[in-house]
Amino acid sequence: EVLEWSKDGKHLYFANTNGNLYRVSGFGSAYADSLIDRTHPSSQLTTTRIARFPNRFITGIGVDPSNADKVVVTLGQFGNSTNIYYSNQATTATEASSSGTFESKQGEDLPGMPLYDAEILWSDSKKVIVGGEYGLFATEDITAASPSWTDENNGADYVAVYDMEQQILPNGWNADIGRPTPIRNHGYIWAGTHGRG
Repeated sequence: EVLEWSKDGKHLYFANTNGNLYRVSGFGSAYADSLIDRTHPSSQLTTTRIARFPNRFITGIGVDPSNADKVVVTLGQFGNSTNIYYSNQATTATEASSSGTFESKQGEDLPGMPLYDAEILWSDSKKVIVGGEYGLFATEDITAASPSWTDENNGADYVAVYDMEQQILPNGWNADIGRPTPIRNHGYIWAGTHGRG
C-alpha cells in the first residue's frame, strides 16, 4: 500500500493492493479545529475511490507540490506496457470508469518496465521523474498526449529505483518558529535503489 499527502495537507491519496486509488479530503477543516467535533460538517472526512486498475498494483503516487489536482500514479508488474497514469482533476474526481480521470502517459520512449514511484517537480508541474526497474526516466511534459521520456541514469547503473522523495520545503523556511532555518536543499530528489547502495 502507498500513500501521499498534498502539500497543503488537505488531501491524502492512497492505494490498496487491489489496484484501487482513493482520495481522503477534509483534513483542512479537521486539523484547523482545536477540538474536533466529528459530527460537525466542517470536520467530516470524505473518502472517494477516484480510479481503479484491475489486477494491477499501484506502486507509487506523486502529487504536484503546487497543485493537489495534479497527480501521477505508477504501476508495477512485468508484462504490462502501460505503467504510468496522470490526472489534473484529482481533488474533484469521482470514478466514472476504471481509470477515472487518469490517462495513460506511457509514451513511446518509456520502456514497458514496472514503475515504482514518481515525483512531479516543484519548479515545473509538467516535468515528472519516475523510478522503475531500469532506473530513472523523465519527461519535460506529462500533459502531452504521448510524452517523450529520456533516460536519466547519467553515471548511475541501471538498478531498480523503488522510492523517491523531493524536498518541497523552501530554503530558509520555518513558519512554526517564525525565523529562517538552514534548509538549503529545496527541490533535491532522493532515489532509493535496490542494489548498488
